[in-house]
Amino acid sequence: PLLSGISYCIASCSMILLNKVVLSSYNFNAGISLMLYQNLISVVILVALEFFSVISTEELTWKLIKVWIPVNLIFVGMLVTGMYSLKYINVAMVTILKNMTNILTAIGEIYVFRKCQNKQVWAALCMMIISAVSGGMTDLSFHLVGYTWQILNCFLTAAYSAYTETPDGHSQTIN
Repeated sequence: PLLSGISYCIASCSMILLNKVVLSSYNFNAGISLMLYQNLISVVILVALEFFSVISTEELTWKLIKVWIPVNLIFVGMLVTGMYSLKYINVAMVTILKNMTNILTAIGEIYVFRKCQNKQVWAALCMMIISAVSGGMTDLSFHLVGYTWQILNCFLTAAYSAYTETPDGHSQTIN
């Protein structure tokens, strides 16, 4: 688990920084193409790992496809909105605003799963709100379009989290 977590962090941070450089520094206007290329590379890597028996995947059936279509649509929405927000706002603000997703997720858990968080969690979430507001007020390069894309990204990320979690906090699996 530790190696997986470290690998995920490195890959995630690298992709965010790479996308920011490509979208901003080079005035690259084909963010969706970049996203599709990155996803294609991910699929090729997974197929290769399965071919060499490093990982195993579940057999693709229509039942499995129907179950996972909503979560995949939300995921693609997350990718697209994240890509567009990176084009307009800096990585630090994306990271700060991404923390707002935790608040949306906690609120969603109250309404969807009837699960309340304790006072310490709400205190931490309030600090995240203060951080986001403070960061937004001091963002000299404020760009409404970028913030709009990022806020939409936060809602989609919270929806993704809520959709893939069960009321007891465990990830859903399909049998």
